[in-house]
Amino acid sequence: MNFRTERAAAIALALARLLFCAYRAAEQSITIDEAYTYERFLAGGWGAIYGKYDANNHVLYSILAKLSMQTLGLSEFALRLPSLIAGFFLVLGIFELLRIAVRSPAVRWVAFVALSLHPLLLDFSIAARGYGIALAFLVWSIYFAMRRGYLASGSLLGLAISANLTMVFPAAGVLGAVLLLDPVPWKERVRNVAVMVAPAQTIFWAICFGAVRSAEARDFYAGLKSPEESIAGLIETSFVATRRGALLGGESMRHLFQFAILPALSIFITAAAAVALFKNRKDGLRLVPVVALALASGVLVAAHGFLGTLYPADRTGLYLVLLFALGWAVAADLFPKLRGANLALGCIVALQFVTQLHGGYFTLWRDGSRIKDAALALQRVSARRAAGSVRISTSWYHQAAMEFYRQRWNVAQWAPIVRHEPTQFTGYDFYVLKDEDPQKIKDAGIRILFRDARTGLVVGMNWPAAMRP
Repeated sequence: MNFRTERAAAIALALARLLFCAYRAAEQSITIDEAYTYERFLAGGWGAIYGKYDANNHVLYSILAKLSMQTLGLSEFALRLPSLIAGFFLVLGIFELLRIAVRSPAVRWVAFVALSLHPLLLDFSIAARGYGIALAFLVWSIYFAMRRGYLASGSLLGLAISANLTMVFPAAGVLGAVLLLDPVPWKERVRNVAVMVAPAQTIFWAICFGAVRSAEARDFYAGLKSPEESIAGLIETSFVATRRGALLGGESMRHLFQFAILPALSIFITAAAAVALFKNRKDGLRLVPVVALALASGVLVAAHGFLGTLYPADRTGLYLVLLFALGWAVAADLFPKLRGANLALGCIVALQFVTQLHGGYFTLWRDGSRIKDAALALQRVSARRAAGSVRISTSWYHQAAMEFYRQRWNVAQWAPIVRHEPTQFTGYDFYVLKDEDPQKIKDAGIRILFRDARTGLVVGMNWPAAMRP
Protein backbone atom coordinates (compact mmCIF):
# COMPACT_ATOMS: atom_id res chain seq x y z
CA MET A 1 0.00 0.00 0.00
CA ASN A 2 1.56 3.31 -1.06
CA PHE A 3 1.49 6.44 1.05
CA ARG A 4 -1.36 8.16 -0.84
CA THR A 5 -3.56 5.10 -0.52
CA GLU A 6 -2.75 4.80 3.19
CA ARG A 7 -3.54 8.42 3.86
CA ALA A 8 -6.81 8.20 1.91
CA ALA A 9 -7.78 5.11 3.93
CA ALA A 10 -6.88 6.88 7.18
CA ILE A 11 -8.97 9.91 6.26
CA ALA A 12 -11.87 7.61 5.32
CA LEU A 13 -11.67 5.91 8.72
CA ALA A 14 -11.47 9.29 10.47
CA LEU A 15 -14.55 10.52 8.59
CA ALA A 16 -16.53 7.35 9.32
CA ARG A 17 -15.60 7.68 12.98
CA LEU A 18 -16.61 11.35 12.92
CA LEU A 19 -20.06 10.50 11.51
CA PHE A 20 -20.59 7.86 14.19
CA CYS A 21 -19.51 10.31 16.89
CA ALA A 22 -21.71 13.07 15.44
CA TYR A 23 -24.75 10.80 15.64
CA ARG A 24 -23.96 10.03 19.27
CA ALA A 25 -23.33 13.71 20.02
CA ALA A 26 -26.79 14.64 18.77
CA GLU A 27 -28.71 11.73 20.29
CA GLN A 28 -27.14 10.83 23.62
CA SER A 29 -28.35 12.31 26.88
CA ILE A 30 -26.41 15.17 28.39
CA THR A 31 -24.12 13.91 31.18
CA ILE A 32 -23.80 15.24 34.71
CA ASP A 33 -20.34 16.72 34.03
CA GLU A 34 -21.41 18.35 30.77
CA ALA A 35 -24.56 19.79 32.31
CA TYR A 36 -22.70 21.04 35.38
CA THR A 37 -20.13 22.76 33.16
CA TYR A 38 -22.91 24.41 31.17
CA GLU A 39 -24.84 25.52 34.24
CA ARG A 40 -21.85 26.90 36.15
CA PHE A 41 -19.52 28.24 33.44
CA LEU A 42 -21.39 28.63 30.15
CA ALA A 43 -25.00 29.62 30.86
CA GLY A 44 -24.11 33.14 31.98
CA GLY A 45 -21.70 35.73 30.67
CA TRP A 46 -18.11 35.21 29.60
CA GLY A 47 -16.89 36.19 33.04
CA ALA A 48 -18.21 32.93 34.51
CA ILE A 49 -15.43 31.01 32.76
CA TYR A 50 -12.88 33.07 34.65
CA GLY A 51 -14.52 33.01 38.07
CA LYS A 52 -13.57 30.69 40.91
CA TYR A 53 -11.43 27.87 39.54
CA ASP A 54 -12.84 24.36 39.42
CA ALA A 55 -11.28 21.23 37.95
CA ASN A 56 -14.50 20.71 36.00
CA ASN A 57 -13.81 23.90 34.01
CA HIS A 58 -11.55 22.97 31.11
CA VAL A 59 -10.89 26.55 30.13
CA LEU A 60 -10.04 26.34 26.43
CA TYR A 61 -12.89 23.88 25.88
CA SER A 62 -15.30 26.15 27.74
CA ILE A 63 -14.34 29.05 25.46
CA LEU A 64 -14.82 26.98 22.29
CA ALA A 65 -18.11 25.49 23.53
CA LYS A 66 -19.49 28.93 24.33
CA LEU A 67 -18.58 30.16 20.85
CA SER A 68 -20.23 27.07 19.37
CA MET A 69 -23.47 27.63 21.30
CA GLN A 70 -23.55 31.32 20.42
CA THR A 71 -23.32 30.31 16.76
CA LEU A 72 -25.62 27.27 16.68
CA GLY A 73 -27.84 27.75 19.72
CA LEU A 74 -28.10 25.61 22.84
CA SER A 75 -28.09 21.88 22.15
CA GLU A 76 -26.13 18.78 23.03
CA PHE A 77 -24.56 18.83 19.58
CA ALA A 78 -23.43 22.45 19.81
CA LEU A 79 -21.99 21.89 23.28
CA ARG A 80 -20.06 18.86 22.00
CA LEU A 81 -18.97 20.22 18.63
CA PRO A 82 -15.40 21.16 19.68
CA SER A 83 -14.84 17.57 20.83
CA LEU A 84 -16.15 16.21 17.53
CA ILE A 85 -13.76 18.35 15.52
CA ALA A 86 -10.89 17.53 17.86
CA GLY A 87 -11.65 13.80 17.60
CA PHE A 88 -11.28 13.93 13.82
CA PHE A 89 -7.88 15.64 14.07
CA LEU A 90 -6.82 13.34 16.91
CA VAL A 91 -7.24 10.35 14.60
CA LEU A 92 -5.40 12.05 11.75
CA GLY A 93 -2.62 13.05 14.14
CA ILE A 94 -2.25 9.47 15.37
CA PHE A 95 -1.94 8.28 11.76
CA GLU A 96 0.66 10.91 10.83
CA LEU A 97 2.68 10.20 13.96
CA LEU A 98 2.61 6.45 13.31
CA ARG A 99 3.58 7.06 9.70
CA ILE A 100 6.88 8.71 10.64
CA ALA A 101 7.62 6.50 13.66
CA VAL A 102 6.62 3.02 12.43
CA ARG A 103 7.90 1.54 9.18
CA SER A 104 5.79 -1.63 9.19
CA PRO A 105 2.35 -0.96 7.62
CA ALA A 106 0.85 -3.89 9.53
CA VAL A 107 1.98 -2.59 12.94
CA ARG A 108 1.00 0.94 11.98
CA TRP A 109 -2.54 -0.01 11.03
CA VAL A 110 -3.19 -2.32 13.97
CA ALA A 111 -2.17 0.49 16.36
CA PHE A 112 -4.14 3.06 14.36
CA VAL A 113 -7.37 1.04 14.32
CA ALA A 114 -7.08 0.08 18.00
CA LEU A 115 -6.56 3.70 19.12
CA SER A 116 -9.36 4.92 16.86
CA LEU A 117 -11.79 2.47 18.50
CA HIS A 118 -10.61 2.71 22.11
CA PRO A 119 -13.83 3.19 24.15
CA LEU A 120 -12.76 6.26 26.14
CA LEU A 121 -11.01 7.90 23.20
CA LEU A 122 -14.29 7.51 21.32
CA ASP A 123 -16.32 8.87 24.23
CA PHE A 124 -14.09 11.91 24.59
CA SER A 125 -14.28 12.59 20.88
CA ILE A 126 -17.94 13.34 21.68
CA ALA A 127 -18.43 14.46 25.28
CA ALA A 128 -18.20 18.17 26.02
CA ARG A 129 -15.04 17.87 28.07
CA GLY A 130 -11.49 19.05 27.42
CA TYR A 131 -9.78 15.65 27.35
CA GLY A 132 -10.28 14.87 23.66
CA ILE A 133 -9.13 18.23 22.39
CA ALA A 134 -6.14 18.15 24.77
CA LEU A 135 -5.11 14.74 23.43
CA ALA A 136 -5.42 15.98 19.84
CA PHE A 137 -3.06 18.86 20.59
CA LEU A 138 -0.69 16.49 22.41
CA VAL A 139 -0.49 14.07 19.47
CA TRP A 140 0.28 16.83 17.02
CA SER A 141 2.83 18.31 19.43
CA ILE A 142 4.66 14.96 19.51
CA TYR A 143 4.47 14.78 15.73
CA PHE A 144 6.12 18.17 15.31
CA ALA A 145 8.70 17.38 18.02
CA MET A 146 9.71 14.27 16.06
CA ARG A 147 10.00 16.43 12.95
CA ARG A 148 12.06 19.00 14.93
CA GLY A 149 9.39 21.66 14.51
CA TYR A 150 9.89 22.85 18.05
CA LEU A 151 8.03 26.16 17.90
CA ALA A 152 4.88 24.44 16.62
CA SER A 153 5.32 21.61 19.12
CA GLY A 154 5.58 23.99 22.07
CA SER A 155 2.59 26.03 20.93
CA LEU A 156 0.48 22.89 20.73
CA LEU A 157 1.60 21.87 24.21
CA GLY A 158 0.35 25.22 25.50
CA LEU A 159 -3.03 24.60 23.87
CA ALA A 160 -3.17 21.05 25.26
CA ILE A 161 -2.59 22.24 28.84
CA SER A 162 -5.13 25.04 28.32
CA ALA A 163 -7.71 22.44 27.31
CA ASN A 164 -6.98 20.29 30.35
CA LEU A 165 -4.45 20.87 33.11
CA THR A 166 -3.63 17.15 33.40
CA MET A 167 -1.65 17.59 30.18
CA VAL A 168 1.13 19.22 32.19
CA PHE A 169 2.47 15.70 32.90
CA PRO A 170 2.79 14.46 29.30
CA ALA A 171 3.97 17.95 28.30
CA ALA A 172 6.84 17.59 30.77
CA GLY A 173 7.49 14.17 29.25
CA VAL A 174 7.66 15.54 25.70
CA LEU A 175 10.00 18.35 26.75
CA GLY A 176 12.25 15.90 28.58
CA ALA A 177 12.21 13.50 25.62
CA VAL A 178 13.39 16.23 23.25
CA LEU A 179 16.15 17.18 25.70
CA LEU A 180 17.35 13.57 25.92
CA LEU A 181 16.83 12.39 22.34
CA ASP A 182 17.55 15.32 20.01
CA PRO A 183 20.68 14.25 18.08
CA VAL A 184 22.48 17.60 18.47
CA PRO A 185 24.95 18.98 21.05
CA TRP A 186 23.57 19.61 24.55
CA LYS A 187 23.70 23.38 24.21
CA GLU A 188 21.46 23.23 21.15
CA ARG A 189 19.12 20.76 22.84
CA VAL A 190 18.60 23.19 25.72
CA ARG A 191 17.90 25.97 23.25
CA ASN A 192 15.36 23.80 21.40
CA VAL A 193 13.54 22.99 24.65
CA ALA A 194 13.48 26.70 25.48
CA VAL A 195 11.92 27.32 22.05
CA MET A 196 9.16 24.89 23.07
CA VAL A 197 8.66 26.19 26.60
CA ALA A 198 8.30 29.87 25.65
CA PRO A 199 5.18 29.58 23.45
CA ALA A 200 3.71 26.86 25.69
CA GLN A 201 3.84 29.15 28.72
CA THR A 202 2.68 32.21 26.81
CA ILE A 203 -0.35 30.48 25.30
CA PHE A 204 -1.34 28.79 28.54
CA TRP A 205 -1.21 31.94 30.64
CA ALA A 206 -2.94 34.02 27.95
CA ILE A 207 -5.88 31.59 27.90
CA CYS A 208 -6.05 30.38 31.49
CA PHE A 209 -4.62 33.04 33.81
CA GLY A 210 -8.01 34.53 34.60
CA ALA A 211 -9.28 31.13 35.77
CA VAL A 212 -6.28 29.48 37.42
CA ARG A 213 -5.20 32.55 39.40
CA SER A 214 -7.81 31.60 42.02
CA ALA A 215 -6.92 27.88 42.07
CA GLU A 216 -6.22 26.18 45.40
CA ALA A 217 -4.91 22.70 46.19
CA ARG A 218 -8.41 21.51 47.11
CA ASP A 219 -9.66 22.37 43.60
CA PHE A 220 -7.66 19.47 42.14
CA TYR A 221 -9.90 16.80 43.60
CA ALA A 222 -10.12 14.27 40.76
CA GLY A 223 -7.83 11.28 41.08
CA LEU A 224 -6.76 8.20 43.01
CA LYS A 225 -4.39 7.58 45.90
CA SER A 226 -2.23 4.82 44.43
CA PRO A 227 -0.69 3.96 41.06
CA GLU A 228 -2.17 0.45 41.32
CA GLU A 229 -5.70 1.88 41.46
CA SER A 230 -4.88 4.20 38.57
CA ILE A 231 -3.57 1.43 36.33
CA ALA A 232 -6.49 -0.86 37.20
CA GLY A 233 -8.97 1.91 36.37
CA LEU A 234 -7.38 2.65 33.01
CA ILE A 235 -7.39 -1.02 32.05
CA GLU A 236 -10.95 -1.56 33.23
CA THR A 237 -12.31 1.38 31.23
CA SER A 238 -10.40 0.08 28.21
CA PHE A 239 -11.38 -3.58 28.32
CA VAL A 240 -14.60 -3.68 30.34
CA ALA A 241 -16.09 -0.43 29.05
CA THR A 242 -19.51 -1.83 28.22
CA ARG A 243 -19.85 -3.82 31.45
CA ARG A 244 -20.65 -6.85 29.34
CA GLY A 245 -18.78 -9.68 27.68
CA ALA A 246 -16.88 -8.75 24.53
CA LEU A 247 -14.48 -10.78 22.40
CA LEU A 248 -12.62 -12.21 25.39
CA GLY A 249 -15.16 -11.42 28.07
CA GLY A 250 -14.83 -8.63 30.58
CA GLU A 251 -12.99 -9.22 33.87
CA SER A 252 -10.86 -12.07 32.50
CA MET A 253 -9.37 -9.79 29.84
CA ARG A 254 -8.71 -7.05 32.38
CA HIS A 255 -6.87 -9.34 34.79
CA LEU A 256 -4.85 -10.95 32.01
CA PHE A 257 -3.73 -7.59 30.71
CA GLN A 258 -3.06 -6.00 34.11
CA PHE A 259 -1.05 -8.79 35.72
CA ALA A 260 0.61 -10.52 32.75
CA ILE A 261 0.56 -8.66 29.46
CA LEU A 262 1.16 -5.10 30.75
CA PRO A 263 4.33 -5.95 32.75
CA ALA A 264 5.71 -8.00 29.84
CA LEU A 265 4.99 -5.22 27.33
CA SER A 266 6.55 -2.60 29.60
CA ILE A 267 9.79 -4.60 29.76
CA PHE A 268 9.69 -5.17 26.00
CA ILE A 269 9.14 -1.48 25.17
CA THR A 270 11.94 -0.41 27.53
CA ALA A 271 14.36 -2.96 26.09
CA ALA A 272 13.49 -2.06 22.50
CA ALA A 273 14.07 1.64 23.16
CA ALA A 274 17.40 0.99 24.89
CA VAL A 275 18.65 -1.22 22.05
CA ALA A 276 17.52 1.28 19.42
CA LEU A 277 19.35 4.15 21.14
CA PHE A 278 22.50 2.07 21.49
CA LYS A 279 22.49 1.11 17.81
CA ASN A 280 21.49 4.43 16.23
CA ARG A 281 21.54 7.57 18.36
CA LYS A 282 20.64 9.74 15.35
CA ASP A 283 17.22 8.07 15.10
CA GLY A 284 16.41 8.94 18.70
CA LEU A 285 13.46 11.26 18.09
CA ARG A 286 11.53 8.25 16.86
CA LEU A 287 11.38 7.24 20.52
CA VAL A 288 9.72 10.41 21.78
CA PRO A 289 6.45 8.61 22.73
CA VAL A 290 8.36 5.97 24.72
CA VAL A 291 10.55 8.41 26.63
CA ALA A 292 7.66 10.85 27.12
CA LEU A 293 5.64 8.02 28.71
CA ALA A 294 8.47 7.11 31.07
CA LEU A 295 9.12 10.72 32.07
CA ALA A 296 5.43 11.59 32.48
CA SER A 297 5.04 8.56 34.76
CA GLY A 298 8.06 9.66 36.76
CA VAL A 299 6.71 13.20 37.14
CA LEU A 300 3.37 11.77 38.31
CA VAL A 301 5.10 9.78 41.05
CA ALA A 302 7.27 12.74 42.05
CA ALA A 303 4.30 15.13 42.16
CA HIS A 304 2.39 12.69 44.35
CA GLY A 305 5.33 12.33 46.71
CA PHE A 306 6.27 16.01 47.02
CA LEU A 307 2.98 17.83 46.38
CA GLY A 308 0.39 15.23 47.32
CA THR A 309 -1.30 15.28 43.91
CA LEU A 310 -3.53 12.34 43.06
CA TYR A 311 -2.86 9.70 40.42
CA PRO A 312 -4.96 9.74 37.23
CA ALA A 313 -8.48 8.31 37.32
CA ASP A 314 -9.61 6.90 33.94
CA ARG A 315 -10.18 10.02 31.78
CA THR A 316 -7.47 12.09 33.50
CA GLY A 317 -4.93 9.43 32.53
CA LEU A 318 -5.91 8.86 28.92
CA TYR A 319 -2.60 10.32 27.78
CA LEU A 320 -0.91 7.29 29.41
CA VAL A 321 -3.00 4.94 27.26
CA LEU A 322 -2.16 6.94 24.15
CA LEU A 323 1.59 7.11 24.85
CA PHE A 324 1.73 3.43 25.80
CA ALA A 325 0.03 2.36 22.57
CA LEU A 326 2.32 4.57 20.48
CA GLY A 327 5.34 3.26 22.37
CA TRP A 328 4.23 -0.32 21.76
CA ALA A 329 3.90 0.36 18.02
CA VAL A 330 7.43 1.80 17.86
CA ALA A 331 8.87 -1.11 19.86
CA ALA A 332 7.04 -3.73 17.79
CA ASP A 333 8.43 -2.13 14.64
CA LEU A 334 11.99 -2.14 16.01
CA PHE A 335 11.98 -5.91 16.71
CA PRO A 336 11.01 -7.73 13.47
CA LYS A 337 11.53 -11.16 15.07
CA LEU A 338 8.78 -10.48 17.60
CA ARG A 339 6.52 -8.62 15.19
CA GLY A 340 4.21 -11.59 14.58
CA ALA A 341 3.45 -12.03 18.27
CA ASN A 342 2.97 -8.32 18.72
CA LEU A 343 0.62 -8.13 15.75
CA ALA A 344 -1.45 -11.02 17.11
CA LEU A 345 -1.77 -9.26 20.45
CA GLY A 346 -2.60 -5.95 18.77
CA CYS A 347 -5.32 -7.57 16.67
CA ILE A 348 -6.88 -9.14 19.77
CA VAL A 349 -6.98 -5.76 21.52
CA ALA A 350 -8.43 -4.07 18.43
CA LEU A 351 -11.12 -6.77 18.13
CA GLN A 352 -11.91 -6.40 21.84
CA PHE A 353 -12.59 -2.71 21.20
CA VAL A 354 -14.69 -3.52 18.12
CA THR A 355 -16.89 -5.90 20.11
CA GLN A 356 -17.35 -3.25 22.82
CA LEU A 357 -18.55 -0.66 20.33
CA HIS A 358 -21.79 1.01 21.40
CA GLY A 359 -23.71 4.18 20.67
CA GLY A 360 -26.17 4.71 23.49
CA TYR A 361 -24.21 6.01 26.47
CA PHE A 362 -20.87 7.22 27.78
CA THR A 363 -18.78 4.64 29.62
CA LEU A 364 -18.15 6.87 32.63
CA TRP A 365 -21.68 8.30 32.86
CA ARG A 366 -23.84 5.31 32.06
CA ASP A 367 -26.11 6.14 35.02
CA GLY A 368 -27.31 9.26 33.21
CA SER A 369 -27.96 7.65 29.85
CA ARG A 370 -31.78 7.87 30.13
CA ILE A 371 -32.16 11.35 31.60
CA LYS A 372 -33.15 12.70 28.18
CA ASP A 373 -36.01 10.17 28.09
CA ALA A 374 -37.11 11.32 31.54
CA ALA A 375 -37.06 14.98 30.49
CA LEU A 376 -39.04 14.24 27.32
CA ALA A 377 -41.66 12.29 29.26
CA LEU A 378 -42.13 15.10 31.78
CA GLN A 379 -42.26 17.70 29.02
CA ARG A 380 -45.17 15.82 27.44
CA VAL A 381 -47.19 15.31 30.60
CA SER A 382 -46.77 18.93 31.70
CA ALA A 383 -47.41 20.52 28.29
CA ARG A 384 -50.79 22.07 29.25
CA ARG A 385 -49.79 23.46 32.60
CA ALA A 386 -49.36 27.18 33.29
CA ALA A 387 -45.95 28.78 32.85
CA GLY A 388 -43.69 28.20 35.84
CA SER A 389 -46.26 26.08 37.64
CA VAL A 390 -44.55 22.69 37.41
CA ARG A 391 -42.06 21.98 40.18
CA ILE A 392 -39.59 19.12 39.75
CA SER A 393 -37.45 17.61 42.49
CA THR A 394 -34.34 15.65 41.57
CA SER A 395 -31.54 13.70 43.15
CA TRP A 396 -28.34 15.76 43.05
CA TYR A 397 -27.00 13.58 40.22
CA HIS A 398 -29.77 14.58 37.78
CA GLN A 399 -30.35 18.23 38.74
CA ALA A 400 -27.95 19.88 36.28
CA ALA A 401 -29.10 17.67 33.39
CA MET A 402 -32.78 18.36 34.00
CA GLU A 403 -32.11 22.10 34.23
CA PHE A 404 -30.15 21.86 30.97
CA TYR A 405 -33.16 20.35 29.22
CA ARG A 406 -35.49 22.94 30.72
CA GLN A 407 -33.38 25.63 29.05
CA ARG A 408 -32.55 23.56 25.96
CA TRP A 409 -36.23 23.07 25.06
CA ASN A 410 -37.43 26.30 26.67
CA VAL A 411 -40.00 24.45 28.76
CA ALA A 412 -41.92 27.43 30.10
CA GLN A 413 -44.13 25.25 32.29
CA TRP A 414 -41.21 24.14 34.50
CA ALA A 415 -39.94 26.29 37.33
CA PRO A 416 -36.11 26.42 37.50
CA ILE A 417 -34.77 23.12 38.81
CA VAL A 418 -32.41 23.67 41.71
CA ARG A 419 -30.21 21.30 43.66
CA HIS A 420 -31.33 20.09 47.07
CA GLU A 421 -29.39 17.93 49.48
CA PRO A 422 -30.91 15.85 50.89
CA THR A 423 -33.35 15.02 48.11
CA GLN A 424 -36.86 16.39 48.59
CA PHE A 425 -39.66 13.79 48.45
CA THR A 426 -42.67 16.00 49.12
CA GLY A 427 -44.04 19.32 47.86
CA TYR A 428 -43.26 18.83 44.16
CA ASP A 429 -45.22 17.77 41.11
CA PHE A 430 -42.64 15.39 39.64
CA TYR A 431 -39.56 13.56 40.88
CA VAL A 432 -36.47 12.46 38.95
CA LEU A 433 -34.52 10.24 41.30
CA LYS A 434 -31.41 8.06 41.28
CA ASP A 435 -30.63 5.29 43.76
CA GLU A 436 -32.91 6.73 46.42
CA ASP A 437 -34.35 4.61 49.23
CA PRO A 438 -37.45 2.83 47.80
CA GLN A 439 -39.15 3.04 51.17
CA LYS A 440 -38.83 6.84 51.21
CA ILE A 441 -40.37 6.97 47.75
CA LYS A 442 -43.25 4.76 48.86
CA ASP A 443 -43.81 6.62 52.12
CA ALA A 444 -43.96 9.93 50.26
CA GLY A 445 -46.77 8.59 48.06
CA ILE A 446 -44.82 9.10 44.83
CA ARG A 447 -46.48 7.35 41.90
CA ILE A 448 -43.83 5.73 39.67
CA LEU A 449 -44.17 6.72 36.00
CA PHE A 450 -41.20 4.66 34.90
CA ARG A 451 -38.12 3.04 36.37
CA ASP A 452 -34.82 1.92 34.84
CA ALA A 453 -33.10 -0.63 37.06
CA ARG A 454 -29.84 -0.55 35.12
CA THR A 455 -29.21 3.13 35.78
CA GLY A 456 -31.16 3.50 39.03
CA LEU A 457 -33.43 6.12 37.43
CA VAL A 458 -36.92 6.58 38.89
CA VAL A 459 -39.40 9.11 37.49
CA GLY A 460 -42.52 9.73 39.54
CA MET A 461 -45.27 12.20 40.23
CA ASN A 462 -47.05 13.52 43.26
CA TRP A 463 -50.05 11.36 44.14
CA PRO A 464 -52.61 13.16 46.29
CA ALA A 465 -53.13 11.49 49.65
CA ALA A 466 -56.78 10.78 48.87
CA MET A 467 -55.79 8.72 45.82
CA ARG A 468 -53.04 6.67 47.44
CA PRO A 469 -53.59 2.93 47.79
